[in-house]
Amino acid sequence: MFLMKTSRHALVGLVWYTISTTSHENGGHMSTTISITSTRSLSSTEYCKQGVALCINGKYHMDALRLFRLAIKKNPRNPRAYQLLGFSLVSLKRFGAALAAFRKCLNLAPHRMYYNYYLGKTHYLMGKYHLAIDEYRKALNSIWPLGGRKVTNAGIYREIGFTYLAWNKPREALWCYEKSISIGDYFGAPLQRRAMALKIKRIQPKAPGWVLKE
Repeated sequence: MFLMKTSRHALVGLVWYTISTTSHENGGHMSTTISITSTRSLSSTEYCKQGVALCINGKYHMDALRLFRLAIKKNPRNPRAYQLLGFSLVSLKRFGAALAAFRKCLNLAPHRMYYNYYLGKTHYLMGKYHLAIDEYRKALNSIWPLGGRKVTNAGIYREIGFTYLAWNKPREALWCYEKSISIGDYFGAPLQRRAMALKIKRIQPKAPGWVLKE
């Protein structure tokens, strides 16, 4: 009598293996058959997709990190693999290694200046606010995969404002918040606009008219 069949996948080197287990009962005796089948080596893009699939609530754990490194090994000129590697390293608070990964992205695709944004964000998390602002400014006018320059610039000015505020420079932060609003709120999210307005009210009692309406 057939009882149960299970299968799981394991990654060894650059090859995925499917491990299948089948259990039978025959006259009161149990027998188990295990079969191991290798699949083809994945491409760099496929390794990236496998790593992203392991992402849980925006956090990349060590298995994902390993897959992104395999993606790089498969194609050392894939900037997306280095980008994902950088994300996973930031998630693990390995900021120095993350900076190296994002710089490699820029080396491979210098026209994609939005990688400077990721460098800026990493410097921000490290508390190196002057370096963060330098990288954010380099990212201005870059075109992101998700939108055009207007979306990009509004969001980056907002991030620069957050950085100035963390750096205890409220006047500079205020200017950046107003600049972000003037060219279009990031993603057009009302909640983000209200959050920025609240920050400005705390910085400047005589806030601009649009702030007081929020």
